[in-house]
Amino acid sequence: MIMFRYPLIIALVISLALAACESEPDDPMITDPAEEIVEGEVAPEVPDITDADLEKYAKVNLIADRMELDPVSDREQFLSVMEDQGLTYERYSEVHLAVNREPQLLLRFHEMIEELQESGY
Repeated sequence: MIMFRYPLIIALVISLALAACESEPDDPMITDPAEEIVEGEVAPEVPDITDADLEKYAKVNLIADRMELDPVSDREQFLSVMEDQGLTYERYSEVHLAVNREPQLLLRFHEMIEELQESGY
């Protein structure tokens, strides 16, 4: 069983999800990749996530954690960190959605966080 050794990262991921849900619908920067599923509808397909994308996503979360960035109140800085790591907001959202829907991907994300920290990142 995985213990949440990185509570700030988990809080960051949850904050991003909440920010997407609470944002203004006409804001072009915010989309809700986890659209509500109506009974009888098929859930949207989880996009393919490469190890490179997952590593970029992990690095964004580590940097944001280290900088104590709140994705809502420090949105511009958070977006800048994403761009610096080579992720668009849209791709970050896709990876976020996939990590939250696929248990194996979530496990790989946690492993990647540990690997990055052990390597001194």
